[in-house]
Amino acid sequence: MAQPKIRQMKFQFVLNFLICILEIMKLKCWLFGVLLFSSFPLAAQNTQDSCLFKNPMCFYTTDILTYLQAMHKNMQYEEMLPFLFGPSVDGQSDAIVMDLLDQAPFGYQMKRVGIRIIEPKKVWKLRFERVLLGTKETFDIECRLVDGVCKLYLDPESWNTIFRSYRP
Repeated sequence: MAQPKIRQMKFQFVLNFLICILEIMKLKCWLFGVLLFSSFPLAAQNTQDSCLFKNPMCFYTTDILTYLQAMHKNMQYEEMLPFLFGPSVDGQSDAIVMDLLDQAPFGYQMKRVGIRIIEPKKVWKLRFERVLLGTKETFDIECRLVDGVCKLYLDPESWNTIFRSYRP
């Protein structure tokens, strides 16, 4: 009679042990699920808080002017249009602006040497250095956040400064 009772106790012990393991596994699964699903809002928030195209220093791994120059070198004038605004481009058709960009000399080597925040998260001035005909010169550009996108301000003076001819 003692033998079946021991078997029953062993069986009960094993059963309790398995139930305990299952409860631990459920707890781990539950914790894993909570951690997994709680990370999704953080990922979405990080995507929403991305600075891409929202300030002049956040154009992939470069600044706005270097990014525009790379597109200009590849003759992607249409892709440049969303990042330009001001009297030199506003009110003109895309075809005219693209033709002006096609004619503009923008192949010089330049280096960004400074940035100044005029109005936080809205207006910036960037200073660049370039060498034209053996002469090192600096020039400034202005960028503004317009409709959630950082854009290069182009009036006639800044157009002539940026797209300066090499000819003396």
